[in-house]
Amino acid sequence: SCVAQHQKNPKISKEEVSRVLKTLSADDMMGRNALKPEVIRKSADFIASEFKKAGLSFMAGADSYMQNFETTRRGKNIPMFNVVGMLPGKSLKDEYVVFSAHYDHLGIVKKVVNQDSIANGADDDASGTTAVIELAKYFAKTGANERTIIFVAFTAEEIGGFGSQYFSKQLNPDKVVAMFN
Repeated sequence: SCVAQHQKNPKISKEEVSRVLKTLSADDMMGRNALKPEVIRKSADFIASEFKKAGLSFMAGADSYMQNFETTRRGKNIPMFNVVGMLPGKSLKDEYVVFSAHYDHLGIVKKVVNQDSIANGADDDASGTTAVIELAKYFAKTGANERTIIFVAFTAEEIGGFGSQYFSKQLNPDKVVAMFN
């Protein structure tokens, strides 16, 4: 069996931050529009693969990193998915620390900037999502968390905060001791 190798002082590398940020904000992510599930799914799958590489667990009762829900826009149901992983706590398993960011952005926009209509969203919020991914890797490497740490990339923030609203209803707020967004 494979035993995780815990490190005393793991590092977050500039190269890894750059790789994740460039992937999330690349043109082939088409601006990560939450209203286009076929487009944003690629970003969600990438984030889930990073969570898996970090060794995160699924949330209790989940069978994947995807937290699926729907929203209705103009009478049409649209599938949505947050991406959630966790590191169970050592001694305070029922106390949660949450690191979050939203991974959706504007998609393809009508107002073209420098002949480019893709709103890549490096700063809104691929950079925050990159931070969440890198913190997940860091804490997984240390293996020293007493509390359960939850890492979540929200969808549909740009269109009304639907991802964070859905996520917040899945947790008992009394168990959340800190949240960083």
